[in-house]
Amino acid sequence: MKNLIRKNNKQQIIEKNIRIYQISDKLLQFGLAEKELVLEKLKTNFKGLTNEEVEERIEKYGKNEISHGNEETLPKRLIAAFI
Repeated sequence: MKNLIRKNNKQQIIEKNIRIYQISDKLLQFGLAEKELVLEKLKTNFKGLTNEEVEERIEKYGKNEISHGNEETLPKRLIAAFI
C-alpha cells in the first residue's frame, strides 16, 4: 500500500513538473516574440482591455491571483522522490 502511495506521489510530482516546464516554454516563446504577436495571442491591444472585456475574462478564467494553497516545498518533493 505504501509503495502505491509513493508511486502516486511521484507521478503527481512528475506531472506538476511537466506543467511547470510547459508554462516556462510558453513564457519563453512570448518573451522572444514581437509585441504585436503577443498582443494578438492574448487578444488585447496597446490600449488594454475594456471594463467589459475584463469582466468577461474574470468570469471565464477567474481572478489573476496567486494561490497560497497547500504547496509542497522543494525538500518535501525531493524526499518523496527518493522514498
